[in-house]
Amino acid sequence: MQAKSSYCSCNPQEPENQHQVPRVSPYRLAAHLTSAFAIYATLVWTTLDLMRPTPILSTVANKAVEAAQSAVAAAARQQAAAAQLLRLRVLPLSVLVGVTAISGAFVAGMDAGRAYNTFPLMNGQLIPDDYWGLPGIRNAFENTAAVQLHHRALAITTLTAVGAVWAVGRQMPLPRHVKMALSITAAITAAQVTLGITTLMTYIPTTLGAAHQ
Repeated sequence: MQAKSSYCSCNPQEPENQHQVPRVSPYRLAAHLTSAFAIYATLVWTTLDLMRPTPILSTVANKAVEAAQSAVAAAARQQAAAAQLLRLRVLPLSVLVGVTAISGAFVAGMDAGRAYNTFPLMNGQLIPDDYWGLPGIRNAFENTAAVQLHHRALAITTLTAVGAVWAVGRQMPLPRHVKMALSITAAITAAQVTLGITTLMTYIPTTLGAAHQ
């Protein structure tokens, strides 16, 4: 369905020459990406469950019960509480990461990265004049300026949120491997945002564009 969308009813013919690139529907591209994320996330979740059948929180809690000394038990209970609190913060953050990635599908589908190749402003403006170029809800998904601005805003929001969770997590009494995972997540997020900005400002070279996606 995604490949078929590159040929609209108004122009059902093949591209006139080999250099003419057909464009797929950004809606179908976003739907395809969303389904891929859902499948991948399910596979990773299942793999982690198989690798660690007993949830981390239960393991830490059991250590508290089995601990002979009260000081060790108190520390284990503290770790369990901290891990539960972190979980409540990470789950909505994962939704934000997903929405940001899906918004990138609209940027790719609209080829919006080839416009406004400046950062942090968009050709000298915080909100470009063309932001309200289409009527209604279509503007958010089919207007180049709006699509790119939304992706920028979501990317910066995601980077800020990940940085905040990482900073808070460092101060929490969490197991060492959890803190390491937080640090890796923060580093990858920063690298991805930096790559996205670099790709935009260098007019979307194929190598950087593919790496960013």
